[in-house]
Amino acid sequence: STTFYFSLQRENGVPVTGLTVSSVRLLYNRTGRGFTEVGIDELTLSYIGNGTYLLRFYSPDTSTPPKVKLIIQDARGILVGSFPQNGTILSLIDDSTGPVVTELTAEPNPIYEGNSTTLRAGIDDSNTGCSTIIAAEYFVGSIGENGTGIPLSPLDGLFDSPVETVYAEVNVTGWSLGNYTIYVHGRDAAGYWGNFSSLVLVISDTQNMHVKSIDMSGEIDWWFIFKRTRATAVVTVVDQNGSPVEGAKVYGSWSGMASGSVEGFTDENGQVVFTTDWSYWDWWYVDHTYTFTVTNIELEGWNYTPEENEETSDSITL
Repeated sequence: STTFYFSLQRENGVPVTGLTVSSVRLLYNRTGRGFTEVGIDELTLSYIGNGTYLLRFYSPDTSTPPKVKLIIQDARGILVGSFPQNGTILSLIDDSTGPVVTELTAEPNPIYEGNSTTLRAGIDDSNTGCSTIIAAEYFVGSIGENGTGIPLSPLDGLFDSPVETVYAEVNVTGWSLGNYTIYVHGRDAAGYWGNFSSLVLVISDTQNMHVKSIDMSGEIDWWFIFKRTRATAVVTVVDQNGSPVEGAKVYGSWSGMASGSVEGFTDENGQVVFTTDWSYWDWWYVDHTYTFTVTNIELEGWNYTPEENEETSDSITL
């Protein structure tokens, strides 16, 4: 097979996106036979980003060096790119280097003892030979022989591209408290393993909790052209794995149409409900805005990590 890149931009510099394999008509120069069109089932098109695509095609008896003609149409059937009539010579890529690891993460991290974290990484061979990724693995603490690590799976279910996102669920049950170095690398179809990237996974005996959401709602009571209002805030508290935290004491404050501090305990769903008193009667056209802010959360043996809050304050206008 033969692989090459092409990039497309509109006249205003905006990258052309959304192309599919059906957008491509490709011909390549076969030795002694001239240009032959490649069937759509023998093409693989991958979007790399910023208007750049990777095109791989089955190419028996290709000339040396390979030479192709390419016609590209967008979803509207409009011609958006083409290679010259006499074809364009492609440079053959000598793949002698393994893929690189990008964006290595573990979520959550730190992790509470006995739980699981999701290890995720990008394995990228697009600039190191452009071969398909065929494997990825990780080691804990120390690096072993290539191919003897714990495998990572492709996120899309199949190793079929020079750029893959891989993942693994890492269960730390039985691991001692402390810091662990996780090493990750990948292998391409040319047989080369890439260099390792690493991160430090922290196993802790202290659970962390944060605010998942603050859901606001309100009521309006009418009397002729006058109204009064009240608001409700539902606060949801979760741990670092996204599971609800029961029994946490949530402190908060109202501002706007209501004021003052409140506190309450989360239920089995990690939720606590705060409702204001009814406001005074007002003209129908006057807006009533209520704002609720979480000021602290307490639970014995737990850490409140406000920097992880997905919401700390929310408002509603009635």
